[in-house]
Amino acid sequence: MANTEYLKLTTAEAKKWSLQKTASVRAAKRTSAEAVKLQEDAILLFEEEEGIEHRWLPQDDKYIQSMRGVHWSDYLAALQKIERLIVRRFFEMEKLNMANVGKYFYAV
Repeated sequence: MANTEYLKLTTAEAKKWSLQKTASVRAAKRTSAEAVKLQEDAILLFEEEEGIEHRWLPQDDKYIQSMRGVHWSDYLAALQKIERLIVRRFFEMEKLNMANVGKYFYAV
């Protein structure tokens, strides 16, 4: 967001901005750049402490296996949510004593 606003500074639209707006856009860009730098430093420190020499790339086998595991976990979580909803619906129907309502339509 800050970068998008910062890139607008050279446009004709930005020339209509007040000095305060321009200064706030520059400050937001600087603040977000500093936050990114802090995160990168934290990641580098973690990698150094854990002895990580190579970052996984999307084409690496370990990355692909990990992503399969993540997608499988997401799938199982969604499946469990559907299962809970179905069971809850059955309990609601049982509570209303409507569990066997559809049975009579198919008996003909």
